[in-house]
Amino acid sequence: MILTHRNTDLDGFASVVLLYRYLVLRGIEKEAQVAIPEGPSKLTRDFLAKANINMQLPNYIEDPKSLSLPVRNVVLLDVSSIAQVGDFAHIVKDADIVIVVDHHSIHRVDTRGETYYFVDQNATSTCEVLLLNLEEDFLTNIEPELATLAIAAILVDSKRLSRATPRTFLLLSKLLERSYMKFDQINQILFQREMPFDEKMARIKGIMRTEAYRFDSSVLCVSHVSAHEASLARLLLEAGCDIVVVVSEHDDEFRVIARTRLDNISMADLCKKIAEKFGGVGGGHAKAGAASIKQSENTRITLRRLMRESINVVSELIGRRPKKVRP
Repeated sequence: MILTHRNTDLDGFASVVLLYRYLVLRGIEKEAQVAIPEGPSKLTRDFLAKANINMQLPNYIEDPKSLSLPVRNVVLLDVSSIAQVGDFAHIVKDADIVIVVDHHSIHRVDTRGETYYFVDQNATSTCEVLLLNLEEDFLTNIEPELATLAIAAILVDSKRLSRATPRTFLLLSKLLERSYMKFDQINQILFQREMPFDEKMARIKGIMRTEAYRFDSSVLCVSHVSAHEASLARLLLEAGCDIVVVVSEHDDEFRVIARTRLDNISMADLCKKIAEKFGGVGGGHAKAGAASIKQSENTRITLRRLMRESINVVSELIGRRPKKVRP
């Protein structure tokens, strides 16, 4: 199984397609099951539609209930915590071999089998990690649509190349030779999009619900929404928050995402500790984390309680209590 995180971004989606197309060229794609829990994100779907990209994934599923055969081995792409794969977690845990390909620091994956890590923290994206490690002829002959998709993924995950290295520019040069779109066209589709109404409302409601706390000169912002958690987190960081925790409820599951601009606190540790308080799973990397917590009869959870516990865990990690910011 080729597996990425739920509601995957462009990097996760491009990585899945890259590896699948590589298996096609080697004639072994029929042995691969492609899984994207809950499907690609809206930003990913919008880009594919506007760029007129239609990458075929014949053995594609979004829910483990759709599996027709047992899975022995799993390749995790752009997944730094098992909390990010949702209902596919048990498949990862039961696999004989798990291969993790990522560009984040890894929260170790707990499995009964063997786990191998191919992690390059100097890479801008998982897409870059794959392209730098697959055979040179694959990159030289990459399909134009896939080259365009890879460029978009690198642009987004590198924050418009602000994290790019010399090898990133060399890689982009080769991809642009194969792409059917110019660099400025890809940029325009990615960064000059009209924000959907539901995302606007999620951001506005999230801002209205935001609570801010001070740790000396650092600011923690906590909020809750029902969708577009990552979009709200980005907005709050841009507004000046140093640590952002956004919680949400989806049926019988609560989710936590955390982002930071600070170097003295790990969002992987934060999400792991929050999840452990409620019997969930969490992890991530230094700047971004995620947690998944199932509602149960023994542990009644509310969004307000989850927000309070998030503040408590941040206090534990920083070593002091915050002061609430008043209007």
